[in-house]
Amino acid sequence: MGHVLADALRDLADRMDAHPDEVPPSTWMSVDFQPGSTGSDDDFTDDQRAEMVDRLAVLLLGKPGARRAMYDGTYHHSANGGAGKVHIAIYDALVLRDEVPA
Repeated sequence: MGHVLADALRDLADRMDAHPDEVPPSTWMSVDFQPGSTGSDDDFTDDQRAEMVDRLAVLLLGKPGARRAMYDGTYHHSANGGAGKVHIAIYDALVLRDEVPA
């Protein structure tokens, strides 16, 4: 047994391996990770959220994330990449209470 997320991904892979004809070869998959999303903006600081994104991004994508402005005026710290036909997005919202966005 590994990490709970790795176990869940292995379960999905096992299902697809058991029924390969059910998954069209043209299928792409997207996997989103939100490491600091617990439901409350007060659970983590922006620096902690960015660090969690960066650690997971370096592990899975080989690069840290960056701050990005969203269309609605909010900010995310995020990294995107892929592994074959799997798109990986790692992100979390930033609160930016006491700072001017970079």
